Amino acid sequence: MSSLQSHLVEKTFSQSTSQIMIRSFRTVEDEIVARINMYRLKISLVRDKIEDLLNENSNLQDNVIVMKDINKTIKFQSQEDIDRLRHYIASLSEMKMTIPDFSNGPFINNLFSKTFGPYIENNKGLLNKDQEIVEQLRRKIPSRNYQGLYIHDIDVTTNIDSLILFAILEEFFILNAGLEQLASENIQIELFNKEIPQQISLLNPDFNTVAVFLGEGKKSIYILFLTDILELMAPDSPDIFMSRAETVNHLKKGKHDFGKSTLSTKLRIPAKYEHIKHTKPDVNLELCHKFVAALDTDNDDKISKADVLALIKKHFIAIEESVLHRLLSLIFLDC
Repeated sequence: MSSLQSHLVEKTFSQSTSQIMIRSFRTVEDEIVARINMYRLKISLVRDKIEDLLNENSNLQDNVIVMKDINKTIKFQSQEDIDRLRHYIASLSEMKMTIPDFSNGPFINNLFSKTFGPYIENNKGLLNKDQEIVEQLRRKIPSRNYQGLYIHDIDVTTNIDSLILFAILEEFFILNAGLEQLASENIQIELFNKEIPQQISLLNPDFNTVAVFLGEGKKSIYILFLTDILELMAPDSPDIFMSRAETVNHLKKGKHDFGKSTLSTKLRIPAKYEHIKHTKPDVNLELCHKFVAALDTDNDDKISKADVLALIKKHFIAIEESVLHRLLSLIFLDC
């Protein structure tokens, strides 16, 4: 990353942090997602806060980290776990890695909470419990991959920053232990497939969307991580074409019966959208791949300045040098 890019990241982070401090959030879920995004924006903040925790609240002889403000104790196996944790966070920070924000639209979050919240509450989880529920999730909120994080017996509203750091630490120690059961006494990681994740979900750039459900009394939280949700839900997903009134009625009816009748229910598409219900997006993932392939001259699956210049030369495109330089500067920040 160039010095200019680093400066822009630092400036954006300081602006984002100040905005988070003064912003009033619509819901607790909104605030949780905003604070997660703050940590994704600046990994060094995660590093510094974890270092403070280790220095002030850890007992390396007993292999525990005590977080008094949320009344939780994190257990790890040995000093090697702490060394690996420090190396993992430091490597992300040193690479100047800026992870894209999670999106968390009210429509998707309400649909998730109202439809699957009661099931999560009753079963202490979602993805590993019932295949029919997973299939319903795939239809309601389609995604190429899912990962769930369930934290129980915790006051979600006490300290959101501590909650996020707690989740990061617990998830790291669970994954680092290499256990077949991805769970501790505090937290459970749920997988959509059998592939064990290589990164902490809250810091994983492969996920770009989250849905958050707070349990009764805000004493538990379930975070569902998703990929490609915006592309897959538009415009041929029936749920997207419900009017606001229909959405409210659908959610008010409490589609909480997870039997076959609910699973097979089809939502009515308003007549004005009938002509486009099977239409694909104008720009989908396949077209993007074709676009990259057309410009990629060295078969590295990336578009570089050299690729753009080669295309201009190949097709004898007349373009003023100053305009070309400006174009490349907008596309490639290190130009």
